Amino acid sequence: LLDGNTANPRRLRKADINLGRQWRETALKQAPHKTQFLRIAQDPKASDADFAAARAAALHETEQWKAHLLKWDFDGQPIQGDVMLSDEFLRATDTQRVEFVALTATAARLETQLALWEKTIEPRDYDPEADARFHGAYEAWQGYEESERDLGLALDGFAQSTGLGHPLAPLALAYFYGSGFGGFPKNAELSRRFRALGEARLTALAETNNLWAQTYLGYLLVTGNNARDNALDRPDRFEWLPQDKARGMKWLHTAALEGATCTPNLDDASGQPVAWYVVQMYYSWGLPAEKTKWELIRDLVEPLLAEEKTTAAQWEKAQLKARALLAETTEAERARVALDQAVEATTSDELAAAVAHVARARARLAAGFERSALIDAKKAAELAPHRAAGWEMLGQIQRSQGDPLAAAVSAGLGRVLEKGPAAIGEFEAAFAAFAQARPDSPADIRDLLDPRSIRMRLDYALKKHPQSVALKILNERVGKILPDE
Repeated sequence: LLDGNTANPRRLRKADINLGRQWRETALKQAPHKTQFLRIAQDPKASDADFAAARAAALHETEQWKAHLLKWDFDGQPIQGDVMLSDEFLRATDTQRVEFVALTATAARLETQLALWEKTIEPRDYDPEADARFHGAYEAWQGYEESERDLGLALDGFAQSTGLGHPLAPLALAYFYGSGFGGFPKNAELSRRFRALGEARLTALAETNNLWAQTYLGYLLVTGNNARDNALDRPDRFEWLPQDKARGMKWLHTAALEGATCTPNLDDASGQPVAWYVVQMYYSWGLPAEKTKWELIRDLVEPLLAEEKTTAAQWEKAQLKARALLAETTEAERARVALDQAVEATTSDELAAAVAHVARARARLAAGFERSALIDAKKAAELAPHRAAGWEMLGQIQRSQGDPLAAAVSAGLGRVLEKGPAAIGEFEAAFAAFAQARPDSPADIRDLLDPRSIRMRLDYALKKHPQSVALKILNERVGKILPDE
């Protein structure tokens, strides 16, 4: 009934798929022992006696079916594989049973060892050999070609690594107990205890000012198991802890103020300053006040990380500013947030945005956040190059950063825009000096005050403000100062 092809010697005159399926299902019900054996064979908790009895019954049933199918010349037909046990399947099942027995023994041994490990949590770095065992175990579990993977070897490696004090190896064992991966006996309580052991070890290590431990513990606590669990099909997600955002951010703050960078396994944040990661987290949580606060701290830390050599005094100065910001009064926070909101509220009005950026730059400069103030001043000059205020603010910041050449150009632009032709000579001299010496200027200042950039911005400003006499004169003079190319 299922095969109406003319080449089928047993073809019935009229094939009927639905009726054919019903008869096939009826036939399969005549092989109950194979069905029972398949269920028991996949159950790691099944006893040896139950396994042996089910196996014997299924083999006896297979012999009966074999004789029946030979009698009716059905040897080699598809139904044979449905109702009989093949030699290949039996070998694979017997091998799997041996593995299940070994995994059960391993689980029992680990449960005994866990009680000892829970009593010996020390605030010290783990043995480097523990890391080698951990990575070797991971390779045996997930790194090799699937045919070369060895679950027993992986579990032994994670156990040895845990015994040597590795803080992440217990998380792998917690996953095995939680998921039952590969037939490992599931036990929710042991999974919780192994995960708690990993968290306790990371915490102890973090308390020794270990930046990696502080960063990774903070990351695991902040992300929590929202997107990570003991899913059987996601063993690569075994490293997670129950979420605790407050405690996680505490550790991330500590690591960020010490200039820590994100480790390679922190999603897409690898290599970034931890302060940068903190900013991203506050942004994703919809906390603008905390986000902008940590943007200021990030701008303190990033330049120091970029330099090849930094002094303890430089770090101390940055950390003092950061801690003062974190301890700011409610009134100070409100004032800072108001400036941020003013900037965000003017995205569609370039002139209003430039005014808001100048106001925030002035406040940030007064508070000692020069790099952040510079970003605001540059933005103000870009948005409204025809206004003196942005250039004057930029000149003030450049002067405080020790760049008098760039400061003179910015201040000269501001005075021309404010006073007109009377101030053009001062700008001309300042710009000529800067253009000659600009290879020695900081990159961010050079980008803004590059001669070609100046000309482009003046052209843009003149198109928007064709009535400005000062801009016309300025544009004409810049054209004379710059070479034709």
